[in-house]
Amino acid sequence: MKRNNLRNVWPYLIFAMICAALGGFLFYKSQNSSADQFVEQGLVYPKTEALTGHTAVTIKEIIPVLDITITKTKNGVVVSENKNTGLVAYLVSDGERAFPVVLHDDSKVVKILEERIKAGQLESNPLNVVAYASKSKDDLQIAEKVIQRADVDASVKSGYDDSALLDVAEAENRLNIMLFVSFALGAAVLLLLLTALWKYWKNTKFYNTLYDHFPELAQDLDKLVTDSDFHCPELGLYVYKNHLVVIGANDRIIDLSQIIYTYAVRQTNNSVVTFQVHLHNNQFRRLVVKPRRYQREFTQAMLDRLMLYLQEAYPSMLVGVQHATDYKELKRQARG
Repeated sequence: MKRNNLRNVWPYLIFAMICAALGGFLFYKSQNSSADQFVEQGLVYPKTEALTGHTAVTIKEIIPVLDITITKTKNGVVVSENKNTGLVAYLVSDGERAFPVVLHDDSKVVKILEERIKAGQLESNPLNVVAYASKSKDDLQIAEKVIQRADVDASVKSGYDDSALLDVAEAENRLNIMLFVSFALGAAVLLLLLTALWKYWKNTKFYNTLYDHFPELAQDLDKLVTDSDFHCPELGLYVYKNHLVVIGANDRIIDLSQIIYTYAVRQTNNSVVTFQVHLHNNQFRRLVVKPRRYQREFTQAMLDRLMLYLQEAYPSMLVGVQHATDYKELKRQARG
């Protein structure tokens, strides 16, 4: 058996690496999804990015058509209606084709468009925007309405593309969410690394304390097994020189000569079974031991063996939950 300062540390490091990879990817996507980059990659509508459904749209002409209302229904009955969404559907042309596009009325895109329209520069200096090509049933209905209600000649409407609603506001929202999630994952990475460092420090401190108690273990940690009166490496439980040494879910060194009452506990919570050993010392303090997680039947059997050993090796110790009343009486007598 070797000293292992990385015990219970690796899971945190692995999760930190996963969060770092995912957060880095989302941050990269949020910062490298500009309209000009999409145009350079040839992802101009009707071509869309496979992962996100985003595409680039070139705006040379724009006509506001209708304000978008969000309606919620239940069993076919309208339960709420929000007319103040700030979303406006436009008919947009890139010079060759026309598409229904959704913009938020206070977005930067709208302000840039207004400036270029006022200066008469939009046609000569078109604006590229990123949009989410939505083909949901509700959005396709909005796209159809935009085509129908647009103030243009009916003879030209047949050439308009209503196969998707190009939602610029949704694309902006998704990119902002990606950025936020990347920051959240970055915070999670920091927390996981700090937890891993704390676990490493706790392991180091425990082994140093163990070697202070038993210097011979610094040379040969296997003595915990070979020279112990009771040992179960699977659960991390060892009785060594009248001490219960726990290298498990919680590391402890407990002087058994000071323990007056002990019992094993099996708990079930949402079908999850956990085991503990409760030890009460002569100061009437309860010490909780958490063995390593292992097979239920094996854990139960080994804890039963530990209780039997303690009962035989320490006759004055109250072993088993059936002695709860005796322990309370001892506690009452000690406190007068």
